[in-house]
Amino acid sequence: MSNYDELIKALRDAPYYNGGLGTSTLENEAADAIIALRARADHAEKERDAAVDDLREYASPCELCKNNTPETADMCRCCDGGLNWQYRGIPKEGA
Repeated sequence: MSNYDELIKALRDAPYYNGGLGTSTLENEAADAIIALRARADHAEKERDAAVDDLREYASPCELCKNNTPETADMCRCCDGGLNWQYRGIPKEGA
């Protein structure tokens, strides 16, 4: 069980919160929001993974590889013909 699952369960099973009246609407809405946000995050991760696979196949691999540094700009020694290619990720702000 993940921490999110535990949090959702705690929100849904809060019998003594709100003066012993049971789970409040706010708690249920919070639990629903966590479930929805987890679904969005899962979908975004799948889309990202598919996009990275497309980059690997169609883009100039060295431009987007995390192993391509100024020291290896002429020839990426880590690549081994694309076998060790790794997406560099989102550029850091200010870089």
